[in-house]
Amino acid sequence: MKTLQLGPLCAALGVKPRYARYLLEQGFIPPGVAEAPNHGTHRQFGPRQAMWLAIAVMVKEAGLPARRAAEVAEYCTASLKTVSKQLGWEHAFDPQLARWKTDRQYVAEIADGKLIRLGTDARPGMAPGEMHYFDWHRLGKPRRAVPDPRACTLLRINLHEIARRLASAFQPWEEEHARGEHP
Repeated sequence: MKTLQLGPLCAALGVKPRYARYLLEQGFIPPGVAEAPNHGTHRQFGPRQAMWLAIAVMVKEAGLPARRAAEVAEYCTASLKTVSKQLGWEHAFDPQLARWKTDRQYVAEIADGKLIRLGTDARPGMAPGEMHYFDWHRLGKPRRAVPDPRACTLLRINLHEIARRLASAFQPWEEEHARGEHP
């Protein structure tokens, strides 16, 4: 499967690589990526790691601390997997397996920098434009449900847009592979 280095990944997201480097230097590294690559080599990010890092970078850029950004990335990637695989709401969309295309909306909302929930319109039987929101949970571990929080600030992350941007970064390799030009 295709991997990306940090530069192309950040270019696809429209963020400066220094945001991603900062997260990595602080020890917030996507699962499956080497903590310290050998001298002279660059970290490689597959679809799963690219999605995790993309979410963390975008959240960090929006102003949350690095630890919170990593917790958000962990929650979002796990939640997307739950919706697509365990609930079976949209099998065709799975950014962790490089299945980037969706006509559905997937968002994460962060309240007061401490709580998070996933929202989507992929739930079967939903009316057009209607969103299903899962329960609010505390970031970090253990995650506990929080009934009816009264948030003052709300940060919304378009997960489907992040996936679309990553798809554009992975697309040239996929096209070469489909034509048989790539081993």
